[in-house]
Amino acid sequence: MSQSHKRRPNMPAQRLSDPALPLSIALAYLLVRVFPQNAHKPTAKVYSDGFVTAILALVSQEVFEIGDSPASFEQLRLAVEALIKPEMERIRRFNDKMRDRGQEVDEEREAAETDQSWLSDFAASFQDVPEGSAFLDNLEKEVRERINEDDEEEMTEFPEPIERRSPLGLFLRGVLLTLRRMSFTETANVSRQIGTWCGVRPGPSTFAGSRKHAMEDTLATRSTAMDQMTEAMGSGDYASSLESLRRFYDYQFPQAGRGKHQHALLNLASFHYSTGGMISAREAVNEAIRVARAEGDRLCLSQCISLSHRIEGKSTGPSTTGSMNISQNPITEPLIPQASTPMDELWSIKAALDLGEPAHVAQRRVYKALGRSLSSRIKQDDKQMQGWTTEHPFDEGAWHAAQSGLWTIMGSSTLAEIHDDLALECEDVRGDARLAVLLSRAERLANQGDHDAALSMLLDVDHLDGFNLDSYDRWAACVWAILRHRIELSGDLVSLDLITALKGAGPAERTATVQSTSQSKGTIPETVRSNLRKASKMTEAGQPAHSILPEVLSAMTLSSDLGLWPLYRLSVVTFAEVTLGMEGQGMARKSIEEVEKIWPELVTSRDEETIARAAIVLGKAMISIALDEHQPDLFDHAVHHLERALTSARRVGATTLILSITTLLSLVAEMQDDPDRASRVESEWEKARGEGTICASRLRDHVRQVGEIVKYAGVRVSERWE
Repeated sequence: MSQSHKRRPNMPAQRLSDPALPLSIALAYLLVRVFPQNAHKPTAKVYSDGFVTAILALVSQEVFEIGDSPASFEQLRLAVEALIKPEMERIRRFNDKMRDRGQEVDEEREAAETDQSWLSDFAASFQDVPEGSAFLDNLEKEVRERINEDDEEEMTEFPEPIERRSPLGLFLRGVLLTLRRMSFTETANVSRQIGTWCGVRPGPSTFAGSRKHAMEDTLATRSTAMDQMTEAMGSGDYASSLESLRRFYDYQFPQAGRGKHQHALLNLASFHYSTGGMISAREAVNEAIRVARAEGDRLCLSQCISLSHRIEGKSTGPSTTGSMNISQNPITEPLIPQASTPMDELWSIKAALDLGEPAHVAQRRVYKALGRSLSSRIKQDDKQMQGWTTEHPFDEGAWHAAQSGLWTIMGSSTLAEIHDDLALECEDVRGDARLAVLLSRAERLANQGDHDAALSMLLDVDHLDGFNLDSYDRWAACVWAILRHRIELSGDLVSLDLITALKGAGPAERTATVQSTSQSKGTIPETVRSNLRKASKMTEAGQPAHSILPEVLSAMTLSSDLGLWPLYRLSVVTFAEVTLGMEGQGMARKSIEEVEKIWPELVTSRDEETIARAAIVLGKAMISIALDEHQPDLFDHAVHHLERALTSARRVGATTLILSITTLLSLVAEMQDDPDRASRVESEWEKARGEGTICASRLRDHVRQVGEIVKYAGVRVSERWE
C-alpha cells in the first residue's frame, strides 16, 4: 500500500461485476465510520484531525488507484488498525478526564473508545448472506447521509461532511448508485462476494429469525405460505391463493419503504394470469414494470415485459379472417411486440398465427428463439457469469413442443413425432410442454383411427400426476373431444346427448373434431373447419352448389395461403364432394382431378377419415362417368376406390360411412350382374348395421366410464393428489 505507481483506472464502483467492488464498499464504510453523525444535535468532534487525515489519505490511495495493485482485505485491515489503536487510547483518556470532571460523555465518543477494529466488524457482517444484504441496505442510507445536496438548495443546519462534487464525493456517489441499482438477487450475490473477499466462513443463517431487520416470517413459515398458495390454487380457491401469496411476500425488502418489490408484483401478475384474471394481471405487471425501472432491475424488467406481451395477446384474442391481410412475411410491430427473450419468441408464435401469419413463416420464430438462446449463452453479460441473473433458462422442451405443433398444422406427423420425442428427452421438461406432447400424440392416434389407444394414453394416471386446474381443463377437453369425434363417426346421437349431460359445467367445450383440440375456439384453423362442416351439412341437406361453394373456396384459399395443409386437403375433398353433385358435363372428372392432386400427400398423412371421404368421391365419380359415357370397365376402378374407402372407414369406426360405402358396392355389383358379390356386400351391410347397434350400446357404457374417470381426476386434482 506504500507504492506510488499509478494503476490503470477501471472505475470499480461503477460496475457490479468488477472484482474491486468489495474494496469500494469497504472504503465507503471507512468514510462512514470516520464521520459519525447524530440527526438530533450537532455531533461532537470525535476523532482528531490527524486521524481523519490519515484515514482519508488511506482511502484516497485506493480510490485514485495509486499503487501497483488494489489492497487486499488483510492489508487494508492491518493499515486501519495501526491507525485506530493510538486514536482509541487518546479518546479513552479524553473521556476519562470528562468523567472525572463530572461531565457527560457523548454517545459517539463513548462508543468510539471500544471500537478496536472497524474492518473486523465489517467482515463479521458478511458471515451470513442475508445479514450482509441488510448491511448493504443500511450502508446505502449511511452513505446518502454523508453527501450534501445540490449547491442551489438551502444550507441545512448540520451540513454533510463530504461535498458531492469533491473527488471523494464523486466516489461515494458512484458507490451509492451501485447500491441503489442492485436487485434483491444482486444484493445477495454482492454480499456473498464481499464475504469471500474478507475471507470469512459462512456461519449458520440467523437472518430469518432476526427481528431487528424486520424479517417477520421464518423460512418455514414462508414455505408453508407457498405450499398453501399452491394447494389453494390447485383446488380453485383463488382468494386463499392470493392471500397466501401476499403473506409469502409480507416482509421488508432490501429497498424498504419504496413500495412493493418488483419480484413480488411479477409473481402476483403471474398468479392472476394463470387463473384467468387478465385485468388484475395487467395492473400488477404494469406496476412491476414501473418499480423494476425505478430500481434498475433489468432482468426483472425483461420478465415483466415478456409477461405483459402474453397478457396482451391472450386478452385481445385471435383475429378474424374478414380483416386479415395475408402476407408471406413475418408480422412485426405494432401488431406483435418485439421479443426481449428467447421464450418471448415462442410465445409470439400463437399470436402470429392468429393474426394470419403462415405456418411456414412462423417457423422463423422458432429458430430465432433458438438463436437468441445460443447467443445469450455465448455472449453472457457480467451478471450471467456471476450467477446473478433472474431470467428463466431457455426451455428446450417447450421449443420442441412448439416445433411439433407447427409441423402438425402443416401436416407432417413424422416430424411432429420426432420433436415430441425430443421434448420428452429434455432435462427438466416442464408440465406445459409434457401436456402439449401428450395431447398432440393422442390427437394423432385418433386421426389414424385408434381412438381406444388415444383415450388409454390420456387416461393413464401417471400422466395426470401434478396437474393443476388449468392442465386438467385442457386434458379433459381433449378427452371429451376425442370421445365425441368417435361417437359422431358412429352416428349415435344418444351417446352425444349423454356426453353433453356428463360434461355439465365442466371445462369449456372445444370443437367437435379431434384436430381442433389443440386450438382455442375462434382461431383461424377453427374458422376453416367451421366453414367445411357447414358446407358438408349443406351438401347432405341437398342445398344448391352455388350457395355452398363460397364457404368451401374461402376455406381452400385461406388454408393454402397459411400453409395449413391438412385443412387444405380436407377443403379439396369437400370441394370435390360439392362439384360431384353439380349438374353439368365434366363435373365428375373435375372431382377426380382435384382429389388425385392431393392423393399421395393424403395417403401419407394417415388421416383415415379424410382418406375414406376422398376414396368415396373417386368411387362415385367413376360410377358417374361409367354410366354417362357407357364405360363398364370403370366399374372395376370404382370398386377398387370404394374398397379402399371401406378399409379406412373400418379403421376409424365410421359406421355411417361404412353403410354408405357398402350401399354403393351393392349397387355396382347389381350393375355388373355379380350376384355373389352383391350377396356378400349385403351381408357386410347387415353386419355393419348390427355391429353399429352393439357398438352404440358399448359406447354409452364407455362414455359413462370415461365420465367417472374424468370426474374422479378432477376431484383428485382439487385435492392435489393427496
